Amino acid sequence: MIGATLLASCSTSQRQLSQDDTELRDIANQRTISPANLLEKLRHADAVLLGEQHDNPEHHRLQSWIAQELIARGRRIVVAFEMIDDGQAPLLDAFLAKRPRNAAELGGQLDWERSGWPDWSANYQPIADAALMQPNAPAKPILPANLSLAQAGDIARNGLAVTGLDPTLSALLRRAVVNDAAILAAHGDDIRESHCGMLPDSALAPFALAQYARDAVMARAIQAARRETPDAIVLLIAGNGHARKDVGVPLQLARLSPGLKVVSLGLIEGESAAEGAPFDYAWLTAPLVREDPCEAFRQAVR
Repeated sequence: MIGATLLASCSTSQRQLSQDDTELRDIANQRTISPANLLEKLRHADAVLLGEQHDNPEHHRLQSWIAQELIARGRRIVVAFEMIDDGQAPLLDAFLAKRPRNAAELGGQLDWERSGWPDWSANYQPIADAALMQPNAPAKPILPANLSLAQAGDIARNGLAVTGLDPTLSALLRRAVVNDAAILAAHGDDIRESHCGMLPDSALAPFALAQYARDAVMARAIQAARRETPDAIVLLIAGNGHARKDVGVPLQLARLSPGLKVVSLGLIEGESAAEGAPFDYAWLTAPLVREDPCEAFRQAVR
């Protein structure tokens, strides 16, 4: 366990990260590392995928800390959010055109309160603030990373029968059904589990295809950001499922941009050993106390 206080210096100021009862693991080497060692690894990356349990405030605090520390170490960053989708790009562009120095108004611009994501100001704004306040910020320091909600929903309902998709994405999904059946099956298993086994089997394949499509769109967003700002690290803020190396965005990026230096960090609740976790690094944090997430599903079918 780390259980110590890390002081990381930045020019004229210091930030303090207190990590009690957490463990940071290098998965490939099966060893515990310090936050400082992790930052040294991340500093040399082209893209860093920062997973999360969406409703865990500690995960967002760690993501914000990582963003600030990479900037302190001389790297420019671009932050791509799963929580902002293609359909919101015009709203985000209008916000960024004002050259803001903080993201306080962005949540309102994106109608965040109605989005279903955790609170903007407490969880995601500090990450966006780091991107906006950095020295020599890129022209677009914040990007949408996700497929539009409408298109994701269409795929989840209709599978390959969906219409109106970008032709490149449509072709990718058709190839996936033939070539990536195992990945789609893994997505289906995860979706079955996350829905407490109460989705009909007929719904799993299109839901899995929608998850695959989101990963592909996030990979394309990272590729585009690197093309536009090649000296910046692209930080993807997304759920742990998207940050997985075996079936998620890293797999799509390896196919799309084989030379890209990609690092995946899972932020995982619990004290279980992280050996074999599908990330480059895993940061274990204390679990939140939650109500049984399956109870709502049980109530719905009674």
